[in-house]
Amino acid sequence: MIRVSLFRISIFSVSLFILSFTACQKTPLPDVIGVTNSCDGYCSYTVGSYWIYQHVLIDSNGVEQILTTTDTVSIVGDSIINGQTYAAVKGKLIPYSSLFPSGIINHVRDSLHYLVSYTGTILFSSQDFSSILTQDSTVSTNAGSTVTNYYSHKMEDVVDSVNLPAGTFKVLNYERTASSTDSLINSMFAYKNSNQYYAKGVGKVLHSFVFSNKRYLEHRLLEYHIE
Repeated sequence: MIRVSLFRISIFSVSLFILSFTACQKTPLPDVIGVTNSCDGYCSYTVGSYWIYQHVLIDSNGVEQILTTTDTVSIVGDSIINGQTYAAVKGKLIPYSSLFPSGIINHVRDSLHYLVSYTGTILFSSQDFSSILTQDSTVSTNAGSTVTNYYSHKMEDVVDSVNLPAGTFKVLNYERTASSTDSLINSMFAYKNSNQYYAKGVGKVLHSFVFSNKRYLEHRLLEYHIE
C-alpha cells in the first residue's frame, strides 16, 4: 500500500513540475538554427542570456535544506516553427533532466504581452490578470483505476517583493493550481500550487512547486546575465 501511494503521489508531482515548463508538449522539439522576447521586459530571451538557480527543499514545517545542485538555464539559439521565430531554452530541469536528453527544455516567443510555447500554450502574461491563461489535464492508470489531474493557470500581481540570493525583486506570478480525482493525492498534499515569479528586466527569478508529500522544491535565482 505504501509503495502504491508513493507512486501515485510521484506521478502527480512529476506532472505538476513538467507541465509548469512544457504544458503538454506532444511533438518533438525542432532543431536549433541559431529573437529577442520581452513580454514588456519580463521575458528577456535574447541569445546568450542565462540564469543560474539554487535548489532548496522545504518541509511541511518550513525548514529549508539547501541542496548542492544548481541549474543553469540559457538561451542558446532560435528556431523557426510555422513561420514564427522561437527562442531555444536549454537547461536541466533537475530533478527530471532525464526527460530532456538534448538539454533543450522548450521553445518560446513573445506574443504581445504573452509568453507562448511552440505548442501555443500561454506561459506568462505581463498584463492579463483576469483570464485563465491555460487549462490542461493528465490521465494515468494505477491499480486498475483511472486518475485524472486537472491544472489551471492565472497571473497574479504580487504585492510583496521576493528576496533571493541574486537580489530583491518586484514580481508577477504565473500561478498553477491543481486537483486530482485521486482522494489520496488530494488528502496528502496540503498545497498544490506551482508558482513561477518573473521580475522585469530579469525574467524568471523563483519557481516553487510541490515535490513530494507536503514538501516544496524551490529554484531560487543565484545570478543571471541578460544580453
